[in-house]
Amino acid sequence: MTDHTKLPQPLVSVVTPVHNGEPYLAECIESVLAQSYGAFEYVIVNNGSTDGSLRIAESYARRDKRIRVIDNARLLDQINNHNHALRNISGDSRYCKVVAADDMLLPTCLERMVELAESHSSIGVVGAHTVLDWGSTSNVFLTGLPYRKRVFSGRDICRLFLLEGVYVFGAPTATLIRSSIVRSRSNFYCEDSVTEDVDIFFEILQDWNFGFVPEILTYTRRSNDSTISSIKPGMMDLTFMVEIEKYGRIFLNEEEFRRRRSEIRQAYHRMLGLSVLRGRSEKFWSFHRKGLGFIGQRLGPGRLAACAASAAADLVFNPKSTLEGLGRWARVNRSP
Repeated sequence: MTDHTKLPQPLVSVVTPVHNGEPYLAECIESVLAQSYGAFEYVIVNNGSTDGSLRIAESYARRDKRIRVIDNARLLDQINNHNHALRNISGDSRYCKVVAADDMLLPTCLERMVELAESHSSIGVVGAHTVLDWGSTSNVFLTGLPYRKRVFSGRDICRLFLLEGVYVFGAPTATLIRSSIVRSRSNFYCEDSVTEDVDIFFEILQDWNFGFVPEILTYTRRSNDSTISSIKPGMMDLTFMVEIEKYGRIFLNEEEFRRRRSEIRQAYHRMLGLSVLRGRSEKFWSFHRKGLGFIGQRLGPGRLAACAASAAADLVFNPKSTLEGLGRWARVNRSP
């Protein structure tokens, strides 16, 4: 391990937005305070919690002067609150690290991520492997890059996602971002998008490189998120739809773009058809309507009927290919 006491330590702004996070918040805070890297400020933004979240945050702030607690005057929606939290980072910080209130950092997370970012001034974002905890199972996520390589062209990372589905961004907890990038945007995340935590990296990586530490450095909890569980089926299909429409022509040549857009649309419409047959909840459909609206498309009854009819026909006439497709769909949508 690097002897961090002998190296200059640029300030890192660690940010935790929290709304009713009492069951896990203390564990989250403890994981930040246990970092081997000590040069950080910790901004905890309480967003209208009605449980003990504010009390927990303030109790830690009294014990550690690096912690600053902000208590919102009114409840903000999730993306708006994340943007509000990020606007409160120090003007002196060089890096920014979001940590969700139910997630955790492993002890060397900041040290290893900052070390890589400091070694290459072209890096705007640093990622690493993360553990996804689904409750009954867990898995290592954000894999697929060459093991020995640490620095990647931002363009290459976006192309890998669009062409091959290699996904290395993850939830906000999984990445470290240069604070200058965060401060350059009045709203860091687009508040009109449902895929905002992927969109932002396609924006950033047009101008910056991507660094990756091939170690497990973060822990992401999914077992307690009822919102995710209700909309998760098809989430990655929608993400591919959004990113290919918004950024496909930026990162792909015309032949690549047309081919991948056709493949992605076909997979997305197949997912929609199966979702009609399975009777997905209104929350699921609202999520997809908003996501498609962001790229100027509608999810009308005519399209859904056509997708459902096509899916039903496949189930009857092509059972083997349907089962194979469902297997691929399930693997892709294991992502958060």
